[in-house]
Amino acid sequence: MPSLTPADLVAQLSRAGYTGVEWRVAATDAISAERPWEFRSNNRCTVAPTLPAVREIRAACADAGLTIVSLSPYLTVGDLEGGRRLLELAAEAGSHRLRLWAPRSDAGSYFASSDRMVAFIEALVPQAAAHDVQLALEVHQDTICSSASLAMRIAGRFDPRVVTLIYDIGNLAVEGYEFPAMALELMGPHLGHVQIKNAAPRPAAAGQGWTWDWCPMESGVLPLERIVRLLAASGFDDWISVEDFSTQHSDADKLVRNCALLATWLHTPASS
Repeated sequence: MPSLTPADLVAQLSRAGYTGVEWRVAATDAISAERPWEFRSNNRCTVAPTLPAVREIRAACADAGLTIVSLSPYLTVGDLEGGRRLLELAAEAGSHRLRLWAPRSDAGSYFASSDRMVAFIEALVPQAAAHDVQLALEVHQDTICSSASLAMRIAGRFDPRVVTLIYDIGNLAVEGYEFPAMALELMGPHLGHVQIKNAAPRPAAAGQGWTWDWCPMESGVLPLERIVRLLAASGFDDWISVEDFSTQHSDADKLVRNCALLATWLHTPASS
């Protein structure tokens, strides 16, 4: 929702039918109305990583009856000081989870990157447990955790009550797609919450293969309706968050459209 402020979003979420929110947490100093709104570099809907900002958004969500599901920062693996500060902010926000990203897959040896990720999580686990905040490792393309099975090589070493997985289905269109029923079985109790979005391929420059565009949830290569129904049929009872990077509809329209889609999908039995 890059065109909306956090306050704007809170005002619209409960009206649209949502019950929780996953907040993007990053520095807000460079956000400017003089440039087009954009998901990564100029996202107005960002909470600053400070106590005053977190307390303000927690109060706003409480007034609107919204649960803060997770804080989603861009934490560098090995930044223990930043990780500990963000865990304190997550606890202050009343958040259930703090998102982690694994090292990029092109950052050197897989095994060295895996060891760094495990050591980083091990160092944060005591504080996470003390704050009752789960460390949520996201399944993400271009990282060493680009699939459910790769992510479990890391998360499976830890107690699922402290280290969980964010199953980002949209990322799997780009890299790491595995048969969803098998992926759910692989993750087992480590499956935390699910993020959904969709994507469609298009040819890149000659000889450069394909690239991907984000598109509305009902479009794209992923059968999201079937996957969401499978989640419901499997007994999954945690959070599904919408991470829709498409630009065919306005942010306000996407809020309404996506909530209606999810409501339809979740209340229709799975066919298989």
